[in-house]
Amino acid sequence: MYETIPRSDCRLAQVCCSRLTGTKKNIFVSKYDFFQTGICFLVLSVSKGSSTSRIKLGDYHYYGWGTEVNYVKAIQHYRIASELHRNSQAMFNLAYMHEQGLGLKPDIHLAKRYYDMAAEASMDAKIPVNLALARLSIYFGSDYLREFGLMKFVQRLWYGASSSIPADTSTPDTPMDSSESDPTSTSTSPGKMDWDYYAIPIMAGLLLILIFYLRQARR
Repeated sequence: MYETIPRSDCRLAQVCCSRLTGTKKNIFVSKYDFFQTGICFLVLSVSKGSSTSRIKLGDYHYYGWGTEVNYVKAIQHYRIASELHRNSQAMFNLAYMHEQGLGLKPDIHLAKRYYDMAAEASMDAKIPVNLALARLSIYFGSDYLREFGLMKFVQRLWYGASSSIPADTSTPDTPMDSSESDPTSTSTSPGKMDWDYYAIPIMAGLLLILIFYLRQARR
């Protein structure tokens, strides 16, 4: 019965049948054949203009359900659902693939654009988009520091002055180890420890301010 209904012109029947084949609970056929049937139903539903089925078909290619994993085809379906139907889920999926470099060149700026578009397209996407943007801000901040060589500066603040390590030491250690080998440096080691305690929150605060400023400047 389920195989004859989708061949009708009822788009709702096609969507329902495609969802039934995607439940992974069929015990009469193999999982591969089960998903293959789901793909056939989804293709029929997509031909009738269903954006939900379009995204689901992209998921089949993304996860490799009934077919090989193919990020390019998944992107094609997500992009059509995004451009023609303004579907927020498709925009979110494209943003994630831009962020992670799945089938696309990693691009944080394009990822943020698609995340913003998803939030504008649907109120339900606000919370997941904000969580994704928070993660994206961390990536952007670390790339910004790395690009301008500030990561080495932060590492020097974290590990202390490297000049205090003796030149004849074969394996350089942390400042704590060098102070143990040099009795005269015991008076300065407490100061270094205190500076570490202050440096970490200061640099974290500066990083948060930088990320906030860059996000505001882009609006």
